Amino acid sequence: METKRLDLPQLGERLKLVDMGLVMLLARRMNLARLVEEIKREIKQPISRPEVEMKRLQDVAIWAERYGLNPEFARAMLYAAIGEACKVQMIQFQESQGLYPDIETEEKRRKRLKQNLLEFTELCAPMYDARYDQSFFATRIHAEFEENSIRDLAEETAGELALDLGCATGRHSLLIAPLFKRVVGYDISPVMVKVAQSKIGSDKHVSFLVHDLEQGIPAENNSASLVVMSMGTASDIPNLPKLFEEIRRVLKSGGKAFLSFYNRSAVLYQWGFVPWKTGLAAEVDTDRQCLDVTWEQEGSERHFSLFAQPISPEDLEALLPSGLPIVAYSTHPTMAATLPNLLFEKESVRISVVAIDKRLADEGTEGGAYLTVVVRKT
Repeated sequence: METKRLDLPQLGERLKLVDMGLVMLLARRMNLARLVEEIKREIKQPISRPEVEMKRLQDVAIWAERYGLNPEFARAMLYAAIGEACKVQMIQFQESQGLYPDIETEEKRRKRLKQNLLEFTELCAPMYDARYDQSFFATRIHAEFEENSIRDLAEETAGELALDLGCATGRHSLLIAPLFKRVVGYDISPVMVKVAQSKIGSDKHVSFLVHDLEQGIPAENNSASLVVMSMGTASDIPNLPKLFEEIRRVLKSGGKAFLSFYNRSAVLYQWGFVPWKTGLAAEVDTDRQCLDVTWEQEGSERHFSLFAQPISPEDLEALLPSGLPIVAYSTHPTMAATLPNLLFEKESVRISVVAIDKRLADEGTEGGAYLTVVVRKT
């Protein structure tokens, strides 16, 4: 059988994909350089370490020969990357002076990460619905996965009151609104709430309020048929036992809650580190114990570190109070959350990965990036 040779446009597309991968890896390297600077600042080490850099240049020449690449070319490429990393570290060091103490308490760290959250939401709120998951395939398919689950649960629990905790721009509040006599959404971000309020018009049975859920849930005892915390929002609360007690308090007997966490048991986090950018807009940094969120707008990216505590299914079982058992759980997505985001350019790849991740979730595997559970008040 005669083989068909690739033409120039096809080869050009493959070269483009590789070039995108190179840029992605360099960006990943600069992010690591920023983390290195934080440690150096803490232990008072200089930014430039010539002996370490020289050893790495020697290593890259060996790796280049192994893969049939000109060693001097590889050394020159890495030399340029090291120079840019030193520049990035120096800029970060200068910006940090006077902003944070040498030793940051956990309380001050949480306050700083909460301020980051408010800054992130202020930037993205006007375009959040249209752009948050636009460039991140794994986040986009998981948003659809959760939306389907929440819609099904709302149909089961339709009644007087539903609460949307961490409602952002009100997407899920409005999704379930036709099934309840009243829906209330709470969010810590005034700009997110403002966007949500702009969607309801004259509809008086849906309301959105600014509220910090760390202070509890401002709803009456035994009042809600459904509570929703979507897209990892439940992991944003430091005191989870208090949150669960509040959810149990506000739920009616037989009422249910849909809770979404970042999954500590995810394959992505079990690997510890991958050098490429995945299809997730938000990834848990297991080393720094925070959530790194990417906001892409007009061809550029901004990164924010926010508070989040990943939870495994075992963690959750131990934390939930009596009278609030789990009646369903799943983790999703697995493959889409580990593969490089640039692989999802082709529709055939997207369709295959969606099907695989849906099947893994249905089979109850625990490797997905998000852990979603349904609990019921008994």
